[in-house]
Amino acid sequence: MTRLFWRAAALACVAIPTMAFAQPIGEAKILSGQAVIETDSGYVFVTGPERQMGTLLRMPEADDVVQYEEEWAKQLARVQKKYPSKLASWESKKAAAEQTKAKVPDRPIEPTAENFSIEPIEARNAVTFGYTSIYNKSATPRSFSYLTKMKPGRYVYHGPLWTGPEGSMGTCYCMGSVAFDVKPGVITNIGNFFAVAASAGQSAAAAVDMAAVNYDLPASLQALPHVQAEFHASGKFDNFFRGTVGRMPAVAGVLAYDRDKVIDAKTGQMAAGMMAANAPPRTAADAVTTTDAGKAGEEEVTEQVSTQP
Repeated sequence: MTRLFWRAAALACVAIPTMAFAQPIGEAKILSGQAVIETDSGYVFVTGPERQMGTLLRMPEADDVVQYEEEWAKQLARVQKKYPSKLASWESKKAAAEQTKAKVPDRPIEPTAENFSIEPIEARNAVTFGYTSIYNKSATPRSFSYLTKMKPGRYVYHGPLWTGPEGSMGTCYCMGSVAFDVKPGVITNIGNFFAVAASAGQSAAAAVDMAAVNYDLPASLQALPHVQAEFHASGKFDNFFRGTVGRMPAVAGVLAYDRDKVIDAKTGQMAAGMMAANAPPRTAADAVTTTDAGKAGEEEVTEQVSTQP
């Protein structure tokens, strides 16, 4: 990653919206007691030789699906209520165009339960960590670490990218990644795994050397409850933030590939994707492939449902 890239990221970082609850924690707050490990919150520790930033996607759970369905229904009702006025406006424009022999505008398509969508449920559970929000840093050996408080659950590593109002910059591991559990009341220690994976992706070997992964914690965290992350293979998912398409390098015993197939190395079977089994049908696929009918309500719903930048 170039120095210019991260300088641009630093300038935009303050404007990055947090799509799901996440709170960076600095070492001074731990040392002073202003921040403690709460039993109902999850924590993720990441380190590396350079500043870094990444995005995690929490897998939807039952309460997420309920809230998503309620929001979808509310937004559908809103655009349906406005549709008659849009249709009347079109009919007026159509009549005027016919009189002047001008091109007749396309008739607005009525939004229905079959063709209306909002942003994908998975994007609502995205957490961005890193870059300027450092936990601590050292010169010898050179390291930058990050501690982030977030909602417990299973998270998929979206990739080394950041998202901002102008778009996204970085790589989406949407063609294969890893997942791990963030348990309540403990620090989930990722160590420098993400940094090692990023370096492996730039080499011909394209495989993560687990011997190079360091899980050392700063002295200020060693006495606090912590666990080493256990990684699981995660199958393909949508490029929610339109980063450069890529995939995490193979990880021995965890993640493998058979050409474009993502393989769970623990079972030898294809790895499952990240969407919840009971997630509603109006999720990622609908949001990525926006229909003309979906566009019919786009102007009305953007202000309220645009949870992804």
